Amino acid sequence: MPHKTLINTRQLIIGVYLCLVCDSLIRPLPGGAAIAAYGRIFGAFLCATVVLFLFGFLLKKCQTEGFVALLAAKTPHSKWVLCLLSFAFLLGAARSLQQSEMFYRYATGQTLPLTLLLLLILVVCLYAAHTGLEVLLRTGTVLAILLAGSLVLIAIANAPQMRLQNLQIPQQPIESIWQSCMTGFNLTPELLLVGVLGHSCGQQKNFGILFKILLLTVVSDVVFTLISELVLGQFEALQVQPIHTLARLGGISVFRRLDAVHVSVWLLIAVFRTALLCVGLGEVLRPLLPSKAKQAAVWVVALPIFAVAVLLYHVPELVQQWAETFFVFAAGAGIAFAMRKEKAHE
Repeated sequence: MPHKTLINTRQLIIGVYLCLVCDSLIRPLPGGAAIAAYGRIFGAFLCATVVLFLFGFLLKKCQTEGFVALLAAKTPHSKWVLCLLSFAFLLGAARSLQQSEMFYRYATGQTLPLTLLLLLILVVCLYAAHTGLEVLLRTGTVLAILLAGSLVLIAIANAPQMRLQNLQIPQQPIESIWQSCMTGFNLTPELLLVGVLGHSCGQQKNFGILFKILLLTVVSDVVFTLISELVLGQFEALQVQPIHTLARLGGISVFRRLDAVHVSVWLLIAVFRTALLCVGLGEVLRPLLPSKAKQAAVWVVALPIFAVAVLLYHVPELVQQWAETFFVFAAGAGIAFAMRKEKAHE
């Protein structure tokens, strides 16, 4: 059976939350933040509600002994379900690696060759994953504290530039919300971690864990969105990295360039996210590997992740987003179908 030791529920919540909020910090917006804060805020609440509805039913099945047996490849449907989970985590880890590289290059202006930079980041992520799930989740608590400090500094530094009149009121509010939902909705593999790892959190309910994670993520996005538009106004729509722009604009006393500190914290969170997805990939891939390769499952995934990350540079962002959503949904539907079949045979 996987996960012989219990995972701290609070650490799991913080870990998955950091993975989800990382998108808001480092994910590039090719067309800029073209949608006003009004549409993005309401769109975030609607998307979170849909995610909670879709995964609420699934997570109830992820607390049973049948699900543990499914992950351990002890049921007739295990192999193809584990393959679907592997594809979802593989694409998620590759996208996370790609976004980390793009943000690092954007924020630092480094001119290292693409493949070399990807390999360096991937090695760091895999080493972090190799330290073990419990160690990685404990590190997430420290990163959450650093993130809170980073965001407080950004808010204080930009407070003098905040103007209520900068908030944009769309002429067609319903259309703005709908556009936000269509471009921002995404089912990410991090959500699957709640099911794959959540059954190791003792008597805690996975649905409650997911609710807390989504609530924290939505509240964070609302704060990011409001601060960005209060400071930047209509110019926010032109920003590829709005939060990074705030980090560069803000100044506290004589410390005028704290953006390097913020970038360091955000990149650590990006490494943490990729490492946690590598752990998830290793967990679902391990039962499918030969016995000699099981212990090195984290390193076995290195080449596939690197190859997919390189391929993603030739795929539009929106296509990547919907492909990830498809694989996550397919994996969730596969789990639900397999669990239903197992129950019918009992």
